[in-house]
Amino acid sequence: MKARVGGRLPRFTPEDRALIQGSVDYFGLNHYTTMYASEPQGQIPLPEDVESNSGLSEDHGVILSTDDNWPKTEMGWSIVPWGCRKLLEWIDARYDRPEIWLTENGCAMKDEWTGDTVDDAGRVDFLKQYLVECHAALQKGVRLKGYFVWSFLDNFEWCSGYSKRFGLYYVDFPTGRRVPKTSAQWYRNVIRQNGL
Repeated sequence: MKARVGGRLPRFTPEDRALIQGSVDYFGLNHYTTMYASEPQGQIPLPEDVESNSGLSEDHGVILSTDDNWPKTEMGWSIVPWGCRKLLEWIDARYDRPEIWLTENGCAMKDEWTGDTVDDAGRVDFLKQYLVECHAALQKGVRLKGYFVWSFLDNFEWCSGYSKRFGLYYVDFPTGRRVPKTSAQWYRNVIRQNGL
């Protein structure tokens, strides 16, 4: 890391190091997708779109790719539930079994308000698959303490504005009306029964 981005790293005094060493209470993780990483055979090409993680792959020195067979969300992100489990297991092993809180997990889908509801079966399927993989990680001893769906409501999504919908509740942006999607009703039942 120092060789790649040394000039951008903060400087720590010995007192700073002593203060922060072992001071972590938990590991917070936002997880939306999985990618393959491979070693580049030359210079890493710069991303051309504004939604890329500009700088990330260049700093890591890897080429990121996906499998064309993986389904995609409206953001173009791959749906790979087993990738979430593998990452949870890796964090558990790498950082000596910390408590992990999955602070964001969800997907943008093409939600359409028809009548009194929004049928977002794709989001229900996404959440169900990811929760199954989170449970598998728990069964292997990973200390996953919490899971938070992103998001409760459709909202302003960075570069995409109001065009991408992540919420369990559909928001009619001109009026502010909120309509529970099928996923909201499904997730309410998951919470009530404390499981799938």
